[in-house]
Amino acid sequence: MYRLLIVDDDAYCQDVLSDALESEEYELHKADDGRTALRMAQRDQPDLVLLDVSMPKMDGVEVLRRLNADETTRHIPVIMVTALDSESQIAACLDNGAVDHVVKPFSNMVVRARVRAALRSYDAIQWQLSRALTDVLTDLPNRRAFDEDIARRLACWNRRQVPFSL
Repeated sequence: MYRLLIVDDDAYCQDVLSDALESEEYELHKADDGRTALRMAQRDQPDLVLLDVSMPKMDGVEVLRRLNADETTRHIPVIMVTALDSESQIAACLDNGAVDHVVKPFSNMVVRARVRAALRSYDAIQWQLSRALTDVLTDLPNRRAFDEDIARRLACWNRRQVPFSL
């Protein structure tokens, strides 16, 4: 089951997206601001984030930048959700790492299709990475996997000040 994080400052919009995705049997989590979304993404490691562009305090593009700057969350695909059909805004989202966008008001069918497509791409990339991180002969983790695991644990330790152990 895929874990999705819906980020929108409007509870109604969160509910509309949840309703659109409920038939797909996703585990849905919600955040109503950018800071909460960043904490939840680091803690819960969702498989995909649906992120509203226009939010107070920290807009969606800034949240996207921070997700991509963090070693523990940069792999998470993000679909931007916007009420503005502005080419420059959509380009800014895609240039900052979004994998897709949805314009409000949206069709439930289109939202489901875009989420499925993003998750298929994510799965394909994860499968390719897993081949790159294991020894082909033994199927055991290789040196690169070890180095990435250590880097991820150190980043987590530095951020949370929790005990470091392998």
